[in-house]
Amino acid sequence: MPERKMPISTKRADGRRLATHAFLVVASPAYVAEHGMPDRPEALATHRIIGAGPTDLEWRLRAEDGQEAAIAMQPVLSADEPFVLLKAAASGIGITCLPTSVCRTAIEDGTLIHLLPGWTAGSVATTILMPHRRGQLPAVRAVVDFFHERLGD
Repeated sequence: MPERKMPISTKRADGRRLATHAFLVVASPAYVAEHGMPDRPEALATHRIIGAGPTDLEWRLRAEDGQEAAIAMQPVLSADEPFVLLKAAASGIGITCLPTSVCRTAIEDGTLIHLLPGWTAGSVATTILMPHRRGQLPAVRAVVDFFHERLGD
């Protein structure tokens, strides 16, 4: 069967960053009660880790003051879907890293505890791509402005 080539668009697109979400280290209160609260990034090496996929064998954490730490680990569970990681951590299986957009509510309602405050494991940006502004419908612009208001940093 001949290879099918996808057409390349020559139209310009604009991107607008809506929000940036830090990755936080989190665990359930039950996990922390049973295994203890890590007091520094290096302590994570002795904990049960829930990884974000089979190749997630090291976390690179960064402190607000610029310190960095690389933690090697052997996850007890891996999943590449953030809500699976959230459910696994909430059930007490171990510690994981999640973007604030996924874990904020669970932290606020006490389902998860934010471990190592002042440290993050990177961030992810939410960006919307749309046709170039020239010729853009006002309704498209209104929706993008709405999302920016709701999700913006």
